[in-house]
Amino acid sequence: MKILIPLSIAFALTACSSLTNYSQQFAGNCYQLVKPSILYRGWCAKLDSSLASSDTCLGIQSLPIRTSQKFGGVPLTSYEQFKSDSAYWNKVLFYGATIFDDHAVLDQIAADTPIQIIEVYEKQWGIDGYFWAVRAQILDGSYKNTVVTLPTYKFHLGDSWTNLPPAQKGTDSFVLNGEYLRACSINSIS
Repeated sequence: MKILIPLSIAFALTACSSLTNYSQQFAGNCYQLVKPSILYRGWCAKLDSSLASSDTCLGIQSLPIRTSQKFGGVPLTSYEQFKSDSAYWNKVLFYGATIFDDHAVLDQIAADTPIQIIEVYEKQWGIDGYFWAVRAQILDGSYKNTVVTLPTYKFHLGDSWTNLPPAQKGTDSFVLNGEYLRACSINSIS
């Protein structure tokens, strides 16, 4: 019984999750991709769960993508490089875990592709703290109207496009990195 109580507390601390919706402040903001990017199917935060759990979603990430030192740390620099050995790169990018068989790079997305923010949440992930969960809709090209997850601290392939939320709640700390996105006007999208 003495062991069960600490285990129950540890489980509660690691599994609990809270969610604060900041979508109203950011929904509708338009950005363009600064660099050529990839569309992939991978992990994302499960927003409709009170537990710290993940789901599978579409995501985007700009090239180059740094890889794990476990696989030599060689960056993926282009979609053509990916296509030259897609099985190898999917293994490297998704850590070679067989439980992620459905996680894969799907296609390329051109630089300057516009996206529009549709959801911004601050999500707690157990004792790991908080991170931003950001969803956006692609506004042009082959994947027009596709909803994607933007790379953030907890769920990303490669580098995060956002900062970590501070200990004090508030939207004034939400920042998208200009290395990956630049502001645009919805009116300028054809």
